[in-house]
Amino acid sequence: MSALSGSQVTPSQNIVQVYDTDDEAELAKEPIIIQGSTVAIDERGDLHLSIGNPEKPDAIFIVDSRAIFRTSAEWRSMALQIQLPNGNIRFLLHIPGDHRIMALNTILEIAHTKFALGPKFLPPLLRLARMLDIINEYRVTGLDHMYKGWWERHQRKLEASYPWDAETAITALRCAWEAKDRNYFAHVAKFIAWHCHTRFSLVERRQGGDGPILHLKCGDQGARVSNNALVCMTDIEDAIQAYRTYVLRTIINMLHKVVNQLTTGRAGSKRKRRTTLPHTCVADSEQKQCSAYTLGLLTQRLHACMLWPMPPAETYPYHASLEDLYQKLSTQVHGAIASEISFHSRSRRLVGKCSPTTAVMARLDEFRKSHAIELTDYQWSYFEPGKPREDVKAEDEDVKPTII
Repeated sequence: MSALSGSQVTPSQNIVQVYDTDDEAELAKEPIIIQGSTVAIDERGDLHLSIGNPEKPDAIFIVDSRAIFRTSAEWRSMALQIQLPNGNIRFLLHIPGDHRIMALNTILEIAHTKFALGPKFLPPLLRLARMLDIINEYRVTGLDHMYKGWWERHQRKLEASYPWDAETAITALRCAWEAKDRNYFAHVAKFIAWHCHTRFSLVERRQGGDGPILHLKCGDQGARVSNNALVCMTDIEDAIQAYRTYVLRTIINMLHKVVNQLTTGRAGSKRKRRTTLPHTCVADSEQKQCSAYTLGLLTQRLHACMLWPMPPAETYPYHASLEDLYQKLSTQVHGAIASEISFHSRSRRLVGKCSPTTAVMARLDEFRKSHAIELTDYQWSYFEPGKPREDVKAEDEDVKPTII
């Protein structure tokens, strides 16, 4: 399909021919021709085949050419592009079969069963939930459908069975993503995070990738959402922004919580200071007390999220004051870290318990430099007792901060 990249062809120029046989002698027969407004090749050279009644949007779905040809090696071998002398592109799809009706039915079957779409064959909710698995498995990068009424009915069914278990919640999240329902996606993501103990993590960008890879894990139920398959799809950008907004809000809330706990209940308080941070933000289950180490990691995550491309503030008003909030939090963080180090030097409570790795030390060092936090080597030694700060710096001289 790479041969089609960059082609500038208008829908009226496209002719899609669906053959019912792979025999060369039979190719002379008149093929099924679908042309006009039902077929379009976009600027990237991807074929969009719309099958249905244009006057009834709920009966239309669009099958991207890559969705078909990446299904298997056999389907890919059926694709053939011909550049005509007049500059038009003829796209041939050779489908083995006994008759032409079967050829068209094969395309319909791909859309209805393989990708769980189609008003005639409405699949159960769990079948539609497997959409993301199929996208990841076959690297499908373009698929669209317009079943808003169907999605709303199933959304009401999901709400009727509330509260959900972990598996149902993950299913609802996948379906909300596929349905491009930004508000419902954010609602489900928040429910999962606070009620199902889901761990959201950001993995650093792969070479050639378009952005960070998102991982969702909920007990034994997990879903891997790859940036190569989904983040580049503009028609679900709202859902992606909803997820990013949720991550930012979660981190900001955690920062507020940590700062409040660091600035109150200092030495002399009999009540143990504990944190409700997720497992990913705490080194182990026994380490419950807040520390500047945890605060540094949270702020690093916030900084990494702010590097993501964000929509205009007028489109998403809740991003308008994000930078201002980050600056205010940074000011609080400076004082909180200095106060926390001073607290450690007096009480030595966390000596031996908070021992981050050298890579984390390098990130904290970068965080300290970027925020102009001046700490003495004596103060830094309490992050990793018994190891001079100079040794740590020399060992990790080439370590660069990464998205955590």
